[in-house]
Amino acid sequence: MRFDYITELSRVSGKHVTIFDLETTTFRGRPNFGIMEVAALTVTPGGAVAYGHLINPEKAISREAEELTGITQSMVRQAPTWAKYATLMQTIAREHIVSGFNISTFDCPAVLELNQRYGQPIEGGFANVLDARTLYMKATGQKKGKLPEAAAQFGQQPDGELHRAAADVALTVNLLDALLEDQGLERALELCGLRQAPSERSKARRTPRVQPAAVPSTEALLAALRQAREYSFENMAKALGRSARDVEFDLCKAYDRGDISVDDAAHGETREWLKAGLFEVMSDPATPWDGRLKPLLERLKALDKPDSVQLDYLQLRVGLDDAGLRPRPH
Repeated sequence: MRFDYITELSRVSGKHVTIFDLETTTFRGRPNFGIMEVAALTVTPGGAVAYGHLINPEKAISREAEELTGITQSMVRQAPTWAKYATLMQTIAREHIVSGFNISTFDCPAVLELNQRYGQPIEGGFANVLDARTLYMKATGQKKGKLPEAAAQFGQQPDGELHRAAADVALTVNLLDALLEDQGLERALELCGLRQAPSERSKARRTPRVQPAAVPSTEALLAALRQAREYSFENMAKALGRSARDVEFDLCKAYDRGDISVDDAAHGETREWLKAGLFEVMSDPATPWDGRLKPLLERLKALDKPDSVQLDYLQLRVGLDDAGLRPRPH
């Protein structure tokens, strides 16, 4: 799983981010509805933890659910009931940003129903929901979407059998991270109706468990760019005390704001190569330009190029600006 941008979301929001998925005995609203499996990944600025279990739903598993998931009544007979997760879910609902695919219309309501059933109601519901399906549809203009198709559109493939909670979580994490990278954190949160950070009133009520990490100043980023012995995020990361991925993210954000000029950001050999490389890719009917950077970068990386060419999201921005394909920062 990749979750660099989910980690960045946790940093800037001061909240843990939990992506979870449920497998259930049947559709909600039916008498035998229950949760029979849960899996989750909780991401913090300092790392991540994955967890999950089969759950004894104390209800009959429908034939359709058994055929879809492979989970049988005998597999869950000795498993813990939802009571094992009810208290944890209360904390997650109140304090975390939660995500999943179609989580707002299925998984979150399912948790609310089961917590109520087991005497641990979640008053006020889930406070911060970042539904990966909602984000995918708003980012792409699609009117509907299933997890495998949405993930494939962003170059992500399942690792394991889908319709089991852990595999669905892993694919959703990859998709969400790609969406956050593609849209940017601020835009992604805006599309899903979430603020980037707690309101001042919220900050006064409680101190976040995890404080956001300091982002280097523009001057520090420029100094790292100029002083690196060769163009390398790894070299810059050592000077700034951050990860290479963080440095790339910081530089791209500063560039998009116009704090770093095209000439300061550009890697000369890469800039020259992109003039022809972008023309070749854009001339291919199989590469419709829809404004998304990730698919374009992957197509460029597949071309033959000298070892000296350094393709990344910062240099792609420079190349697109040179070609007049995106607004140039002022």
